[in-house]
Amino acid sequence: MTTHPGDLFLVFRKLKLPYFLSYIIMTTLQVIPIMKRDLDLIVEAQRSRGLVMGKNPLRLFAIAVPLIVTSIERVYKMTWSIETRAFASKVNKTSFRRIEMQRGDKILIPLSVVFFAVFLVARIYLGPLEIPPPKVI
Repeated sequence: MTTHPGDLFLVFRKLKLPYFLSYIIMTTLQVIPIMKRDLDLIVEAQRSRGLVMGKNPLRLFAIAVPLIVTSIERVYKMTWSIETRAFASKVNKTSFRRIEMQRGDKILIPLSVVFFAVFLVARIYLGPLEIPPPKVI
């Protein structure tokens, strides 16, 4: 949430990921919160119309159909955007943004890997690392 999508895309490109794969990852990371917001809006709209979910699975259609329709519409608009930007061209793509590894990045990346490895080993050998809630008397 704190990293600009353009910067993250450039990092993927510097890691030598193919352009289309970088684009797919970035699009997915951006679309998931949008779909969550759409889902919340649809659920609230259906509740305001008196829909009670309950245990009836057929009532999911009242939420699923509008979500699918809006998602298809969004994908359709994205294809227009991709076509107008010559996504399929074989020319080497450039960017206005530049990103360079800084000293803090070079220190933080190995530290993060070590922390993750230690946490993973602790999780495997010690089980879930939970702090029990305090007992109320």
